[in-house]
Amino acid sequence: MLSSSTLAANPIVGLVIKTETNPFSVTMKSAAIDLADELGVELHTFAGTYDGDIKTQIEAIETLIDNAAAGILVTP
Repeated sequence: MLSSSTLAANPIVGLVIKTETNPFSVTMKSAAIDLADELGVELHTFAGTYDGDIKTQIEAIETLIDNAAAGILVTP
């Protein structure tokens, strides 16, 4: 498990979920927010407008890359 002492100051981490209404995605996002707060990382979250919204996921990944995210988690 990572600790806040092993991370650079306020790294950006991205989470790209399917939708804001998918129950699994909602739970994943909630847990990620809690962990990000605990570790002191800046969490950026993105979601598609419908299940299978690939265009929005690609745009989210490109945004995270442009913002030099230290890590990106994608729910395909």
